Amino acid sequence: MSVEENKALVRRLNDEVFNTGNVALMHELMMEDYVAHSPAVAEGIGSTTQGLQAVEQEMAFFRTVFSDVHIVIEDMLGEGDNVAVRGFTRGRHTGEIYGVRPSGNQVTLSWSAIYRIANGKIAERWLNSDDLNSYQQLGLIPPQQQRTG
Repeated sequence: MSVEENKALVRRLNDEVFNTGNVALMHELMMEDYVAHSPAVAEGIGSTTQGLQAVEQEMAFFRTVFSDVHIVIEDMLGEGDNVAVRGFTRGRHTGEIYGVRPSGNQVTLSWSAIYRIANGKIAERWLNSDDLNSYQQLGLIPPQQQRTG
């Protein structure tokens, strides 16, 4: 596949699977033994996971914690079989996470990811997220104080 086709595949994954919850489409876009390398987001979710069932669990978790989840891709670069993406996920905090009760607040989670494409499907993803900002928005840690002087 060309770099542009790889980028279109990753865009479809985010727009048509993650933004809509269309689990059935994952089988068309992703390898059955897909591997996700992620920061731990909750007990049992995160680290390195494998398989589409793990992706379904991750989607269900985020849709429970954050209603109206929507991913926005801000930048996308491709080279060879890899596609790098910088974006954010926005949603209303409507479910418990890390022992924090739902606040109802709008939360924006910033992240970047590198996807590897093999045989026309997404085979692997490495995700990095701005956890400090996420924890501050959820009220787990206080916001950083502005220095004066």
